[in-house]
Amino acid sequence: MVQSLHFWVFFIIFGLGRCDFIFMNSLSKVFGESFINNDHFLATTGAIAGLMNGSGRLVWGFLSDVLGIQKTLMVQTGVLTLLMFSFYATKLGGEVMYFVWVSAIIFTSAGGFSFTSRCCNDFLW
Repeated sequence: MVQSLHFWVFFIIFGLGRCDFIFMNSLSKVFGESFINNDHFLATTGAIAGLMNGSGRLVWGFLSDVLGIQKTLMVQTGVLTLLMFSFYATKLGGEVMYFVWVSAIIFTSAGGFSFTSRCCNDFLW
């Protein structure tokens, strides 16, 4: 299994794709504090991001069943890339843009965790 190309492609996609999730969960509030002075708003954003994490896993899992894992993974990775590259612009958009971007990034990146078992089943065994 470790010698197969599918294993290494999946390993790289999953390994690099989870950096965004770790960054957002650990540092999104610290980044938001640099331009938002409302701690209650930042805490609420974090709590709603947790809800987006759970719902994102369901939605992306459903989409992978309907569209197939490869198409869904390409869409998820593309959307996540655009969101992460434009995240710094939330400083210009203020609280509303920050809330939407954090929620969307957590929602989108949660899909990677719903793909793991399917990818292992389809490609690695």
